[in-house]
Amino acid sequence: MTHADRIRQFVLKQYVAPARAEGRKTVTVRAGDVHQDMGLTNKLPAVCSAIGSNKFGVLAGVTLLDQTGPANGANVYFRFSLAGSNPATDRQRVPRPQRVPAHSRVRSRSELDLGDALVLVSCVKSKQPSAAPAREMYTSAWFRMARDIVEASGARWFILSSIYGLVRPDAEIAPYDYTLNTVGAAERRAWATKVLNKLVPEIARRRRVVMFAGYRYREFLIEPLLRQGIEVDVPMAHLRRGEQLAWLSEHK
Repeated sequence: MTHADRIRQFVLKQYVAPARAEGRKTVTVRAGDVHQDMGLTNKLPAVCSAIGSNKFGVLAGVTLLDQTGPANGANVYFRFSLAGSNPATDRQRVPRPQRVPAHSRVRSRSELDLGDALVLVSCVKSKQPSAAPAREMYTSAWFRMARDIVEASGARWFILSSIYGLVRPDAEIAPYDYTLNTVGAAERRAWATKVLNKLVPEIARRRRVVMFAGYRYREFLIEPLLRQGIEVDVPMAHLRRGEQLAWLSEHK
């Protein structure tokens, strides 16, 4: 088996098969996640080439709907259709991907609008040394600015905790040393399922969710929300950490 074949088999097993088992119609694969989960080094071009090839479409019985992001970087996203594919007959029917803006499925706004929205703020590394209400547990400038903005707006909000899942701001929690940034896709998907089980009842009468959260904290939450007709806004989706701090400072 070639290196490219191993990559394709990995994506089939870890992404396509679980998505089919869940009855989903599409699945999105991020090249950087595959690269990290396979323990590869400096192989992003190979990952992108393997996933984006017609050979993968035939192997997995999927159709590449669109490819977004840079040519061969970690933030290349491949979105596949899982419906109605037949590896025996689809070889000639895999279309050329249409490149669309990376934010086409998730709104990213320069102006902050929290009206009638439920807001999710992800946890951060820096924490209090002992148990505290969740809104006071996280001590970084990023979290505190995001918290203050949300609370000043009067919006209902929750914290996305890597260990506790969906947490109410006033719930008392203990400090922990765990992050989604260092675990595999299976663990992140299981965490997202736990969060969604609690989140869905909370948005029964709402049509919009705003996320202040890094990619790994939102990756498996967005599509299930979109399928329910929930509009998802990620105001700082394409900003680096320093740029996010500046953005938050401007919106205080």
